[in-house]
Amino acid sequence: RIAWELKPVLLEEFGLSAAVATLGKEFKERSGISCIVRGYTDLGKLNQELSLILYRTIQELLTNVARHAKATSVTINLKTIKDKLVLSVKDNGKGIDRNALLGKKTLGLLGIRERVNSCGGTLQILDLPNHGTNVVVAIPLPYAEGGK
Repeated sequence: RIAWELKPVLLEEFGLSAAVATLGKEFKERSGISCIVRGYTDLGKLNQELSLILYRTIQELLTNVARHAKATSVTINLKTIKDKLVLSVKDNGKGIDRNALLGKKTLGLLGIRERVNSCGGTLQILDLPNHGTNVVVAIPLPYAEGGK
């Protein structure tokens, strides 16, 4: 199970869309939190490294939702906007404590930030008090399509 979650065969064989759809379904079954996956269009041209970065990022964010958000629903959205590939993971939970973001117990978020920075991307964490949290990752398209 651990090996599957780190690098699922589904990701390699069928691509990011199928892997994330399965991840969302399994998340809902385990947590009872509704998980909506949207916006996946033609992701066939994403390079393997970026597909894995995005998959692991979504995994970590869903783990955070289940552990901390007290949410009933989460939406995963991946689309292209201008020259960027944009991932948004938004929940309807209690929001995120800004002090928690600065604490040393945020290794998951630090790992996400490092992964995103490694491919020239940006990470934005938006606190929506009493309305949840929206985490937005933006990756330049040249990187997403295989170049750096």
